[in-house]
Amino acid sequence: MHCQRSLFRKASARVLACFAVIAVAVHPPCAAQRRGPLSFEINAGASFGDSSVPHGPSRGLSADALLGFRLGNSESSGFVIALSGSGQTSGVRIACDLVPGGSCTPSFPTFWMVSALVGWETQSANARVLVGPALAISDSEEVGAAQARVEIAKPVSPHFALIASGRVAYIPEHRGSSFTLGAIGVGFRLR
Repeated sequence: MHCQRSLFRKASARVLACFAVIAVAVHPPCAAQRRGPLSFEINAGASFGDSSVPHGPSRGLSADALLGFRLGNSESSGFVIALSGSGQTSGVRIACDLVPGGSCTPSFPTFWMVSALVGWETQSANARVLVGPALAISDSEEVGAAQARVEIAKPVSPHFALIASGRVAYIPEHRGSSFTLGAIGVGFRLR
């Protein structure tokens, strides 16, 4: 009889443990586990550019950081405001590309950008689209610009996600040329 009670208690404990696991799995996360409205991300990758006049190599490296704030609750898709800082370097010139008249093409400038962005994020925070004005800095000269950004995220935990991003910036005038800059990168987001 004692052995039957012991088996019954063990079976009851297992059944209760199974119900507890199921309850935790289907129960929505508590407030401490929900994604917060603030996010911070860093990524690095490749950059490329084009300009209205010939320049030296325009492919290189890029890096950026973004601080975002999601408006509204995390149960619906919502608007996001963000502040972004990025840098793009061009490739190293090995030989001089001659232009008519016998002079070398100028080197593609290195740009640093600060952007104020607004956009939209899906409910799951797996996708984000942002656009906004930017300040481009190159050779100690500051000029106005515009930037657009797309991000795809793969959550690893409630507060950490891996991201892949792409961004395009347009600089209408810098030292007599207009520039289009692009970058693709990978990184992470903390929320």
